Amino acid sequence: MTKKELKNAIEYIEMFIEDFKYDCQHQKETHSAISSDDEEFKETLKILENIRDELKTHETPKKYLTYNDIGIDKMYKCKLNGTIYLVEKTSVFCEQGTEPEVYIFDKNKRYICFLTNDDKRFFNDLHLELVEE
Repeated sequence: MTKKELKNAIEYIEMFIEDFKYDCQHQKETHSAISSDDEEFKETLKILENIRDELKTHETPKKYLTYNDIGIDKMYKCKLNGTIYLVEKTSVFCEQGTEPEVYIFDKNKRYICFLTNDDKRFFNDLHLELVEE
């Protein structure tokens, strides 16, 4: 579940709780079967609130950028040990034709290093966490 999906789920359950409370209050006023004084209402409301609280404490799993996931000429915003980096893969010409190279920049787009196909394992071992825009 992405952060956006989680946020939407929390908003939805909060709206559902408010609608449920309103409907039960309305039913109480019209002498319907369920009201805000009923045990069934209290139990249902508690379940809904527990779902909401679980969603709020749910942590979205981190997604890491791997060498093979990087698209040519696409910039990725990543985090390593709390520091933001930019990662880009480009094609360079060589004797065998073209070969991809991955460049890592700091957040000010200052060049830090580049890696080749031979450095795939090293790059993956960095565990660069993708930062959602």
